Amino acid sequence: MSSPKGYILTNTVSHTRFTPFRHTFKYTTIAVLVEISALEDSKLDTPFLFGYNKRWRSLCSLRSDGYLFPSSDIDKMGIREKLDVLVRKGDYGNVQDGPTEIWMLSMPSYFGFEGINPLTVYLLYAVANGHESNKELKLVLFEVHNTFGEGHVYFMRPGVEEDFSSSKHTYDHQWSFPRAFHVSPFNDRKGWYTVSIKLPQLPDNDVGPEEGNPKPVISIQLREPSTEKSQPGIPGQTKLTATLRTTNALPLPSARNLLFTLISYPLELFLSMPRILYQAAILHYRKGDKQSDLKVYLRPEPFLTPTSFALPFKAANADIQIYPATGAGFTIRRRPLGILAYWAKERVREFLCTRVRTISRKTEDNFADIAVVLVEPDTSTDAEEWFLPSSTSKPTAGKELGNHNDRGTRVLRIIPLSPEFFELLLTAPSAGMVLFAGGVVDSSDSSLETNAKFNSYSRILNNDRGPNDALFVVSDPELFLDVFNGTYEPTRPPSRPSIVQRLRLSVLPSSLVTILQSARASKLAPGPGGEQEPQSDELTRLFHVPETHFLDSPCPPYSLSTRSPFSFLSTIQEFFLNFRLLSLLMTILTLSTLEPYIFALFRARMQSGTETWGAKIWERVERRIHLARDPVKKD
Repeated sequence: MSSPKGYILTNTVSHTRFTPFRHTFKYTTIAVLVEISALEDSKLDTPFLFGYNKRWRSLCSLRSDGYLFPSSDIDKMGIREKLDVLVRKGDYGNVQDGPTEIWMLSMPSYFGFEGINPLTVYLLYAVANGHESNKELKLVLFEVHNTFGEGHVYFMRPGVEEDFSSSKHTYDHQWSFPRAFHVSPFNDRKGWYTVSIKLPQLPDNDVGPEEGNPKPVISIQLREPSTEKSQPGIPGQTKLTATLRTTNALPLPSARNLLFTLISYPLELFLSMPRILYQAAILHYRKGDKQSDLKVYLRPEPFLTPTSFALPFKAANADIQIYPATGAGFTIRRRPLGILAYWAKERVREFLCTRVRTISRKTEDNFADIAVVLVEPDTSTDAEEWFLPSSTSKPTAGKELGNHNDRGTRVLRIIPLSPEFFELLLTAPSAGMVLFAGGVVDSSDSSLETNAKFNSYSRILNNDRGPNDALFVVSDPELFLDVFNGTYEPTRPPSRPSIVQRLRLSVLPSSLVTILQSARASKLAPGPGGEQEPQSDELTRLFHVPETHFLDSPCPPYSLSTRSPFSFLSTIQEFFLNFRLLSLLMTILTLSTLEPYIFALFRARMQSGTETWGAKIWERVERRIHLARDPVKKD
């Protein structure tokens, strides 16, 4: 008699918070524990009740697109294939290397509804000599999701970097590793996880299904960073714990076992999000003193996968963290572009298609061509979109410059960390303000270490940035200014900004506008006391606000080839192009203005420095500018 390759589980989940006050709750969940090969071979399918990739055709289902990283419709990948990609990427071996049995613990969809699935566990076993009785655990993966649709994986290897703890008599394995992913609104990303696992006792063909005890126990402790100055890189006190304990496990495939469990707990698979919101409301609106006040940390953008740049990230300010710490896994899902960010990105793409050609034609003979590459972080391979100084007006997908590299083309690499980067390009009055608001300079290129200007830009822009102040990574800030702001002519007399530019400036703090206007009028900027102070050429370029925004061209050159030969129709086309731009700009600015009022309506209390709406972003930009001009005054 063959042993089961799947189970439907009933679990009890308990949470306990210890600081700044004690709070405990528990609830029941439904999950499945399945062997992935059996799942993908449809050996666990039960007609109308359970199936693989049958979201709308079965009462419960597991769908490959809902797990790990998304794959394209052209090259659809199964869960096992995705695991192989991740294990290789993390340098943990090869799933396909020898007989491997992979068990997956997760919550299925229910009537087509897929919850956020906060935790999915993968247990990778090596099977010796093809005998199921000789299984050895090789790797544990935790796939963590948050309410924003983002995902992260953590890797744990048995016998490697395990903790030696008194809890080993209760659990089979225990690890501690740094956090790197935003999950709870009441915690930042600092600290550590301590994970303890009691493995399910999986039956094999030799002993039969009745001998197994597939009831895993998983405990996760969130621990604060150590306060010991002598040992800063170790876990500190426990802030909260979460424990999943399986109380009942019934074999699959079995219509009887599925119906029994689902009838016993008919609503549990719908309640993940309501429970999260309910407990969050209890914690946030709890009455207490200021010391026990739980404020909201607005979500920072996920870290980059370490291979997004060929070399490790370096910055002048060690507090800026773009990549996760060693042992903290990597992000597998990021937020998709919203409709506003999508439209803003399309506008930017249209601009770059033309800009890389016109800027190359305007440069002197001894000045290299310029190419721009937008790098979209991806789990399997970073997707690159090249904008080349060639005759074509369309961007190029790929990683090769072709013949342009032979001419010494200067390449500007931009890695958007957030969809809001494209909105910022549209709403900020200048490229310099875009850099101040969200740009982090990557200093990995060793050839730039002796470049005084590059180092000056790095010191200015990588200063005093919190986790919500990093919206994109740029390889060359001066080239960024050349592309988006154009050539700066300090001797040219200033003129009145356009109406749309004045709209952008109207949302900035008046004191910040004063700095920008003074810098535009001369190469002197007012100091904190109103006096005139000299400033560097780099600051002068960063402060420069052009009269017309780079995205505000009345009729962008990219559209010239499609314009009607009749001037009347061309005028109408220009009107609608500008109307679309102005509508998009005003919508983004209006929503940004309303955001703090919406939080105030719900009486939400924000952790200072994590706010993501325009007014607070520009306040932090102004502080960053003052620190750049006088770094001694940093608190």
